[in-house]
This record gives sequence, structure tokens and C-alpha cells, in this order.
Amino acid sequence: MANYLTMCLSPNVLTWLMGLPARSVDSWADLCRQLINNFKSTCSRPSSEWDLNQMDQREGESLREYIHRFCHKRNAIPNIDECAVIMYFKKRLKDPEFFRKLARKDVRTCEELFFIANQYALAEEAVLKTRKNRRDRKTSHHEKHESSRTQDKKKKSDCEVMNIERPRSPKPVHGINPTECADFLERKSVIHPQGNHKMKDCFKLDSLAEELLNAKKGSSSKKPEDHGGAFQKANREVNYIFGGLAVYESKRKQKLTY
Repeated sequence: MANYLTMCLSPNVLTWLMGLPARSVDSWADLCRQLINNFKSTCSRPSSEWDLNQMDQREGESLREYIHRFCHKRNAIPNIDECAVIMYFKKRLKDPEFFRKLARKDVRTCEELFFIANQYALAEEAVLKTRKNRRDRKTSHHEKHESSRTQDKKKKSDCEVMNIERPRSPKPVHGINPTECADFLERKSVIHPQGNHKMKDCFKLDSLAEELLNAKKGSSSKKPEDHGGAFQKANREVNYIFGGLAVYESKRKQKLTY
């Protein structure tokens, strides 16, 4: 057995064994005693009730995760009373609703305790999953709505471009009522409110001025025609708008008017 001992030891234990002084081990019992005394401080020891009492539910930790962590620590404690396990589990809970549910029940065994905790954890997971599904559906609906709005905007822009490029039909020409036009020409001039002439006289004067301007531009080098007298014609005299054709009945009246 002594020959196979070195093959079973780990490297650090073998290094410790080879470093022992000569004749320091007298028997197997002496070797076991020295081995235990040297390495017992490095070995993991079983947990105690105090360690289980420090198992708080962390912030944001689900009940399922807390049950798993609590049971792992509880299984590392030998010979622990079930009443102590129930007390520590209730004491370190952070969920007030589940704590009130446990307080209303007379839980006496760990099996009953973890059965209730497992049922509550299943309900909690179902609620969280339902909320997540609703949130995902709402997000998906919002994205679809935004996508449809974007497509509508694009379609609307295309329609606007088509309307701009499409040639517009000419506006309909409204017919002129001859009666209304004749009445308008017979009214008193609104362009010269202080005069006593009519609107048709203003239009005649405007057309005459335009003819004179065009004639002046077309034949600026020609000698003006002689009308055979010092007086202008009655229908081409500027002053005729103040009295009309009836004023110029004789040359004498033309002189007086001029």
C-alpha cells in the first residue's frame, strides 16, 4: 500500500509528503494525524444554521431562484431541524404577498413548505410570461401601425407628385351678359367720380390714347397731318369727356370750351 500511496495523492499533497523530515512518520496512524492536521484548514466544512440564517432573497431575484439557492445551502447542513428551516425561509423572504400566504397556513414540514413555494413560483412565472406576451404584442402592433403610417405617407406623396405633374384643365370661361355690360357702360364713371361723364366715355378715351401712342411709335419721322383748321375734331378733343358730343354744336362753342 505504501508503494501506491504516492500515485493516489494530488501534486500539492505529494509535495508536502516529500518535504517531511526524515524519520518524522513512525506509523500509518502518525501519517494520518499529520495529514489531517495540515490540510483540514483548507477543506470546505459543512455549513451551519447561521449560514442558512444569512440566506436573504436578493433584490430582483425570483422566488424560483431563491428556492434553488436556499435548498442548496440547506442540503449542505447536516442534522438541521425542520422548524429552523421553515423559520429561516420565512424570515428571509422579500415577497410580502407570499409571506402573508405562508403566515395564514400552519406549515410543519419542509415538504409542505417547498410544495407551497413551488406552486406560488409557478403562478409567478405564468404571470410574468403573460405580461411579457402582452408587451410583445403591443410592441408588434405599434411597429405595424408605424409601418402602415409610413407607407400611407409615401403613397400620399406619390399622389401629390402625380397631381402636380398632371396637366390641369383650363378654367371655364364665364359668359358675359350683354344687358349687364350695357348697363355698366351707361353708369356714371367710377374712375373719375367728380366728372359728369359715363363709363363708356372713359373706355373710348383709353382706346383713343392707345391708338395715338401706337401711331406715334409707327410714324415718328412722318409729318403730322393738317386737319384744315386751328381747331381739333370734336371726337378727338380731350375736353369732350366733360360734356359729350352735344357740347360742340358750333365753332364758336368749340372756342369757348377750349
